Amino acid sequence: MGAGSSSISDLASNQYLKRFVSTEVITANDPFWNQLLSFTFSIPDTSADHRLLEESVTSLYMELLQNHATSGNVAALIRVFLSRATELKASAQCDNVFTWQAYNALFIVRCVCKLLVQHLSEEEVIEVLQTPPPSTEGTLPEDNSNLVEDLVTSLVEIIVDVPLVDLTYSLHHEATTTLLVLTSALVFASGELCYLTILKMLMTGRASIHACLFVKTLLKRFMAQDKQPVKSEGGSVVLGLASGLWNVLTLGLVGSGEDSSKKGPESPLASQSVLLLLVLANHYTADRTTRNPYRQALLHAQNFHDPAESTPTQAVATFKLEFATLYKTLYMHLHDDQTTLLLYLLLHKNEDFRTYVLARTDMESLILPILHTLYHAPDSTSHHIYMSLIILLILSEDDSFNKTIHDIPLKNITWYTERLISDISLGGLLILVVIRTITYNMTKMRLSDVSVLEEVLRMVLEILNSVLTHQLSHNHNLVYTLLYKRHLFHPFSTHPNFQDVTQNIEMVLSYLMGRLETTKRDPGVHDVQEVIQQGVLHLPKDRLKKFPELKFKYVEENEPEEFFIPYVWTLVYHKSGLYWNPKCICMFDPSQPDG
Repeated sequence: MGAGSSSISDLASNQYLKRFVSTEVITANDPFWNQLLSFTFSIPDTSADHRLLEESVTSLYMELLQNHATSGNVAALIRVFLSRATELKASAQCDNVFTWQAYNALFIVRCVCKLLVQHLSEEEVIEVLQTPPPSTEGTLPEDNSNLVEDLVTSLVEIIVDVPLVDLTYSLHHEATTTLLVLTSALVFASGELCYLTILKMLMTGRASIHACLFVKTLLKRFMAQDKQPVKSEGGSVVLGLASGLWNVLTLGLVGSGEDSSKKGPESPLASQSVLLLLVLANHYTADRTTRNPYRQALLHAQNFHDPAESTPTQAVATFKLEFATLYKTLYMHLHDDQTTLLLYLLLHKNEDFRTYVLARTDMESLILPILHTLYHAPDSTSHHIYMSLIILLILSEDDSFNKTIHDIPLKNITWYTERLISDISLGGLLILVVIRTITYNMTKMRLSDVSVLEEVLRMVLEILNSVLTHQLSHNHNLVYTLLYKRHLFHPFSTHPNFQDVTQNIEMVLSYLMGRLETTKRDPGVHDVQEVIQQGVLHLPKDRLKKFPELKFKYVEENEPEEFFIPYVWTLVYHKSGLYWNPKCICMFDPSQPDG
């Protein structure tokens, strides 16, 4: 790189990079680093751009692996970054040169880490990053035993301490991305899920003292949805350089490659912040020997406008946040898997947030995007559909929610195309979409899944049984449809797995059919509806078999990490904009949208 670089195709022969990967020992205070880091470039924001970059430096990477033990230059680069980051944090304002060189140094560190973590064990990665230069005669050997933890801590401190302005946007994005890369060793490790060193550093090391503020900052990044600053003519963030010099220094990364026309998210920092938050919150959830301060902070966040204070005996640190802004940002981005997973975590585990959501008077703002996702199930991953259904289940555990959604009128739901729906309640639409989702999933199942099909059918019959037993007078239209489709229930009444739950359904329908047969010969729709209205009032309820009131409650699996950890890393693989070599991944199948 350096001032002489002008094209990605020149990287493999770049004189500064060749020196960096050679056996030459370059100390952290060598003027070389100022030359190496005096470059600027268009930020790679797609997987294709990152792949192009990685493939262009493969020969350099192989040299680095061969020579790092002799030179110790990777550790020297990390020390240079730490020095620039310290200067940046200590300065009264975000200085152009400090920001520029800190960002460039971190970008190279991240690229090196990314290649290392895909091909080496985490232990070997840490060894490469911390290998000191050979000591010379009369000097003490350099102690790099804590260098990786110094790096991790510095990245966290940049995110919480350095102001986010146009000039530092790229640095914040790079710090967030580098933490994702450093914690990704689990993705490439074969065998059972296990906890690795760098994640443990974040949980229990020096960085953990910032956990509460760190989680708050990541959430605020998500809530702000700040767009990437407008780039200069040269293609990068403005660093106050003359345009002529800018053009000389610009390293163009936009080139040919797969999906080159595909752009990244409008707010790459918000997107990356959510991914990092999910990574941190979904590890160390079952290990009783190690506390996860990031998960605890997220699950105990409080509303900024809530007058209640944390109790003095509360064992975890908390912070306050504008729940109104968080709520709005969540429902506006529920088309994303990662946002839906974040909403699930907050509703399932954060009691204050769940209470806040259930008290909202605009419940349709949250529910309609979820129903839209379920309605267009073929366009979403199965995990996204699963989490959307679980969110509805969690909300439906609240009796006031179940009542409220039937009192919220909706008009002209244009995306529901099976039939014209000009006037329906939110609760009615929810039932329609959920039943349609069940039907869709059942048609996709194989005949070896007959036990699952039976379980789903029984659940549907239990729901119908509960409605006819406890809410018959409020569901005339449902009864009308059941009478019309009465023949569908006959096979269930003789099936041993369904006999008990169809008994009441058969009794109610037989009773109403008997009353209907006493009316005129060819009753019309109005006549049938009149019979139903009168019939449900006189139905002998003592003839109905007693069942416990039907209640559904979501309970997490005994080993939730076995589902959530691969799921989160699948999201990182697909949504981070990074290129992850699919041949190196062991945790999930990268060829599948769900992993």
